Amino acid sequence: MGHYSAKSGKAMLWVSESATVKQAREFLERMAAEIRRGRGPYNNFQEFDIGGKVIYSVDGQGQQHYFYTSGKRNVWLAVDPAEAQNALHKLLMRIK
Repeated sequence: MGHYSAKSGKAMLWVSESATVKQAREFLERMAAEIRRGRGPYNNFQEFDIGGKVIYSVDGQGQQHYFYTSGKRNVWLAVDPAEAQNALHKLLMRIK
């Protein structure tokens, strides 16, 4: 987990790695299902595709949150809304 801060805002990046790609996908799908049901401090659940990758997005705690799988990794980015799209784009260039 990493916390980042700049004049333009704050962000938190969390990355975990599962034993297999299948386990990573199952973990992400369970998490998405719980959030979709309204569990937790999030709202405005969205799912979209960027270059064949499913990205989930929610609002909450004053930030925009994106989460997705990358191979065996699960990635969660929480970032101030003004920097959200730029931060997601940069992240996807590094953790595809």
